[in-house]
Amino acid sequence: MLEISRLGHAYAGRHVLSVESFSLAPGRHALLLGPSGSGKSTLLNLVAGILTAQSGSIVVDGTDIAQLSPRAADAWRARNVGLLPQQLALVPSLPVFENIVLPAYAAGGTPDLPRVRELIGALGLTDLARSKPQDLSQGQRQRVAMARALYTRPRLLLADEPTANLDDDNCARLVALLLAQAAAAGASLLVASHDVRVVQALTGAKVLRLPAPGGYA
Repeated sequence: MLEISRLGHAYAGRHVLSVESFSLAPGRHALLLGPSGSGKSTLLNLVAGILTAQSGSIVVDGTDIAQLSPRAADAWRARNVGLLPQQLALVPSLPVFENIVLPAYAAGGTPDLPRVRELIGALGLTDLARSKPQDLSQGQRQRVAMARALYTRPRLLLADEPTANLDDDNCARLVALLLAQAAAAGASLLVASHDVRVVQALTGAKVLRLPAPGGYA
């Protein structure tokens, strides 16, 4: 599902990320660990095709994403990758329902209404479908962002610090939902986190540990 080789990336000439080799099989889970500044968010954005690797390769389900044009990368990501970012990036002016179906428009399609109903039911959002993000709790906004990430039944699901700012109960619920929904979609799951609660919940997952900038992982 995911193959990374000799990956390197820098911002403004400052080295921020190196991964010598990493692979993740279809349907398997992995934890992306490392200190602040080690490049966890950068790596997720590279895998999602939001950023383009400056060296090395990232192959997702047989597609070398570095070879895609920006427009092709956007369409590919909308079809194949679900991203739950640390900054949820919900559109304030749109209700829950419309936020969830945004990937349909990015992929050049039309909303799959049965899929939306399935997700909002599974994630406990049915009564909130017409609510705006600012009217929701942090945990509810997290679930909306998760529904959007899962909407296209992605083969690869990426989550960046998904439990940030959540109490223990909401953390446990979100991780359980993330695992259950990934299993239901048959998706591989890569979670970047420094939250010990997430690490404990994903016991047995493969681990990619990023060092502080300066060496290969």
